[in-house]
Amino acid sequence: MFPFRHVVAALLTVSVISVPLAAAAQAPIRVGLGGGISMPVGDIAKTSNSGINLTASLNYDPKLPIGFEANASYHNFAPKGRSDGNSFIMAVTGGITIPISGTLGKPYLMGGVGYYNTQGPTTGATDAERDVGGYGGVGIRFRGRKADFHVKAVFHEIFAGKNAAGVTRSREMIPLSFTVVL
Repeated sequence: MFPFRHVVAALLTVSVISVPLAAAAQAPIRVGLGGGISMPVGDIAKTSNSGINLTASLNYDPKLPIGFEANASYHNFAPKGRSDGNSFIMAVTGGITIPISGTLGKPYLMGGVGYYNTQGPTTGATDAERDVGGYGGVGIRFRGRKADFHVKAVFHEIFAGKNAAGVTRSREMIPLSFTVVL
């Protein structure tokens, strides 16, 4: 059975993503592709080393004090001291971007919510776990002639339930990524 919290998470994500899409006629939606390194934190770090991330994004930057973003990402973590396979997280997130003043590029803050699918040895006996979560971070945009380049660091907190012993699990990761936005 599909738990109610997953329905709420999916609806929240769709609503956050649909706001910029509804106003697409006023400003362009830009597509980005990128990747980088993902560092595990919390329970994920107990079983996994740093790994890679791949990201596809939609960016909408209206002439307002905030912008909007939606991301689909894949994070693959190498095993730590074992050979039973990699752990990975697939995520769909959406949120806002807030420009801040800076001297290098165009820095911004970001934050939002997401839906996370965790699989591999990190989940223990469970084949896969699907949870909601939130994220926050900082990025810098650099303008090119035909594309923008984004460098960002984001902290993801996945709201995982309790383990068999009743202890709340700690699922966090920090991806550092470089994205080309067309």
